Amino acid sequence: ERPDVVLVDPRLPDIDAGLAMITGMARAWPSMRVVMTGWNDTTGHAQVGATETAYVSKSAAPAEFAAAIVSACRSC
Repeated sequence: ERPDVVLVDPRLPDIDAGLAMITGMARAWPSMRVVMTGWNDTTGHAQVGATETAYVSKSAAPAEFAAAIVSACRSC
């Protein structure tokens, strides 16, 4: 089994380890979608390796988290 969507803070324990984890998971499960979270107050999409990721601030409203996850699921 593979995850369809993962929600991850790439800074835990540090940014390099978090990004390496995302890249490794993307290699193992290319169709997996990633929603990243952190304390930066921006939202949007970014590229981590070959994996497109959504970003939601930890200070975002619960509805914003839900919308990002639902949007990621639609592209699974």
